[in-house]
Amino acid sequence: TIFEGKGGLQEAGCDALTFLATMSDSHVQIAELGGTNFILKAMTAHVPSEGVQTKCCGALMRLAKNVDNHVQIASLDGIQAIVNALNAHPQSAMVQEQGYAALFAMAENPDIRVQIAAQG
Repeated sequence: TIFEGKGGLQEAGCDALTFLATMSDSHVQIAELGGTNFILKAMTAHVPSEGVQTKCCGALMRLAKNVDNHVQIASLDGIQAIVNALNAHPQSAMVQEQGYAALFAMAENPDIRVQIAAQG
């Protein structure tokens, strides 16, 4: 999209998705409408941005509250994107907190837990 190079807009978009995902069943709709893919594209395009990584990890953590989203996040290389964010920002308490919270939420699924252990 025309906004892929705009880190600030990507950060704001992920922040909005995080907020929306706190509402009852919206995390399912967000994933169904491509929100997970949007989040992961933003993470890949803006690895050096602490703000983007924090907001994206937070959004993934919220989406991972739904068990069905675990598989989608993992199948789109979301675990690796989170691990990359953690490795790129080892001194950022916010990235570390949000990233590990996302992994923790996904680790509820035993199959995903194995994938996390293999990548992290």
